[in-house]
Amino acid sequence: MPPAAVRPATLADAPALTELLNEIDRIEIGAPETDQHTVEADLKHPRTDLAHDSWLAFEDGRLVAYGLLWDESGGERVDVDHYVLPGHQAAGLLILAAMEARALARARANGAARAVVHLHLNARPTTDTGLLAGRGWSVV
Repeated sequence: MPPAAVRPATLADAPALTELLNEIDRIEIGAPETDQHTVEADLKHPRTDLAHDSWLAFEDGRLVAYGLLWDESGGERVDVDHYVLPGHQAAGLLILAAMEARALARARANGAARAVVHLHLNARPTTDTGLLAGRGWSVV
């Protein structure tokens, strides 16, 4: 499979993102629960600069992974959302690495020496938890 093409999200991506998140909802919790209004609200988060704090990964023209970062703490804590379809962990890893680098830059701009990144996962996440642990992530 060719490497994923990654670009920032825009508000125009909200319908495709809603479809992706509902596909992941079906896998993780058995039913879709994401509405487009919620996706649009996330994309408009006042502490997110979509050009630098959002990532979409496409494989063969299909949206397979999404990441969004926001910084409300003004310190070391940075929050992220990360969604990846099963079988597309390489694309998810590209986004995860970009989010980690951006989180560190945001935390340092806040005067912090490190970033403490928070990612909320469902009980049965599509994100490879072994990949997260291998990158130093832990459950809190």
